[in-house]
Amino acid sequence: LALELLSQVLPAFKAQRHGVPVTLVTYGLVPAAEAEQLCQQLVALEVERLEIFLPAANPAAYQQAVQPQQYGFAEVCQFIHTAAEAGLQVSCFAYAQVKQASEIRALAKELGAREFVVLQADS
Repeated sequence: LALELLSQVLPAFKAQRHGVPVTLVTYGLVPAAEAEQLCQQLVALEVERLEIFLPAANPAAYQQAVQPQQYGFAEVCQFIHTAAEAGLQVSCFAYAQVKQASEIRALAKELGAREFVVLQADS
């Protein structure tokens, strides 16, 4: 998440678009030590909702699906939990080819997400 850019853009957007909710879509790959402060900053910027890509229910499957350069399954799970605790409306999503959708849905809900959605990939 480019917080510096968001802190420049969001106040102007909110001033011009009164009442329009702000949703950010992210991988949620945030260092655990920075997650709480980041979520507090997002709340202060009046971000209402986060949609976090969660294509797997375990570390090995996550690594295979996302192939992150740094951070991974533990960090995204921590971020989901921290964001929900901070009062952000969190939902998680994956694409139609995802395996173990019911397990991922259960994990997302356990971490505090309001919903888990399987999206259809564009053809």
